[in-house]
Amino acid sequence: MKRKIIIIITLGIFLTFLIYQNNKKEEITLVVLGDGMATGMTPYGVEGYNYNDYLKDYLEQQKKLKNYNNDFSKNNQTTKELLQSIEQNEYAEKRDMTIQQILSKAKIITIGIGVEELNNNRDKQKSTGKMIQTYQENMEKIMEYLRNFNNHKIYLLGIYLKEEEEKEETINTFLKDLSQKYQLEFIDISELQKEKNKYFLNNSYYLNYKGHQKIFEKIINTNPLK
Repeated sequence: MKRKIIIIITLGIFLTFLIYQNNKKEEITLVVLGDGMATGMTPYGVEGYNYNDYLKDYLEQQKKLKNYNNDFSKNNQTTKELLQSIEQNEYAEKRDMTIQQILSKAKIITIGIGVEELNNNRDKQKSTGKMIQTYQENMEKIMEYLRNFNNHKIYLLGIYLKEEEEKEETINTFLKDLSQKYQLEFIDISELQKEKNKYFLNNSYYLNYKGHQKIFEKIINTNPLK
């Protein structure tokens, strides 16, 4: 009799554990890195709704979001500046954590950087070979660091260049290869330029909210969020 009671209790505990596991929602910490693309900078000089906001809302609706961190997304941030933040282990005061600690806790990281840097909005010059080389070298180092701190899902956005299709293709090929090397999810956004009237305003290279919504759709349709 005593043995039967022990077996029943053990089975009850086991079944309770299985039910808990099946009903348990995965808690995701979403960390976003990047420049004005990641913050949703608009042609009007203010930040708008961006692909990270859409992703955040999506995870909240799925009851999966634990934490959202965009402390290291900054307008006009260059790859050199982001790399320095990681190398120097920049401190986020409001989080009471360093960037390396934040990256290590992320279940999903998105990184969109280079559109501002390579389009060179400040002096309106076309991107040069040296600029592209520097960008590629910095991106290689950034991805190496990210994989040192995190082995979860990382979404890497490609770039687009205004009226420089050949250079754009070269850079995106590099980013695709980088994604394969570090097991990243590459999100190609260059095709948005084919519908400029839909996703852009006038001569600005900043996307409107429809463009950001399109990027979000690409992200959630990419493994493992589909």
